Amino acid sequence: MTDWDHVDRDTFTTLHQRTLGILTAPEAPAKLRHFYDRAADRAGATFHTLQPVHPYDIGASDLLAITLMDVTVSPRAVRAMLDPEPTREALRESLRRVRPDVALADADADTLDAAASLYERVKLVLGGNKWVTASKICARKRPALIPVRDSVVVEEIRLPNTDFRIDWALLRALVRDQEIVAALDALAADAGAIGADLQGVPTLRLLDSAVWMHRRNIGDRSGPERVGD
Repeated sequence: MTDWDHVDRDTFTTLHQRTLGILTAPEAPAKLRHFYDRAADRAGATFHTLQPVHPYDIGASDLLAITLMDVTVSPRAVRAMLDPEPTREALRESLRRVRPDVALADADADTLDAAASLYERVKLVLGGNKWVTASKICARKRPALIPVRDSVVVEEIRLPNTDFRIDWALLRALVRDQEIVAALDALAADAGAIGADLQGVPTLRLLDSAVWMHRRNIGDRSGPERVGD
């Protein structure tokens, strides 16, 4: 059983400092606005809104949405997720165990355990070490709860990337931190003031969007998956 309330203080201090620096960088509002600009070649405006969005099923729209985030799903895994077979029903059952209305900051241990089981099941269906793809599928289904954990986010804020549960616990502590929450609120307000449409974007998505865009310019694209779990 994971102790979701335990985080290494030294690791968290580094995480906190790096994240606060990203959220308060002078260029952060413009980069966040660009990420959610429908005229730009970015996924922010569509990743969570591409229809249909079914809270308790993984469908073709979900698999299309994650391709906007520079990952792909193999033909075998597509069939396993979409065809009427036991694998799809098992995924539906995992989704039913995770409430769609809970934010990471408010999640209790039972919710996080259920989310972890969902992530592990999706990763198993994908095959191989598709940890980034699994994260993005799960984030599409539970955007306020499950982080978009990829190599960029891991490297930018120095997540350990040894166990996804450790990273989730650290991120949960981060979005509960008053200084980080205040910085996120200020960033959203500043981005909105220059035209960013952030209506309905969960706090967790604002966080990983800002982190992902930190060192990126308009023409940059993300890289391939790297070692993780």
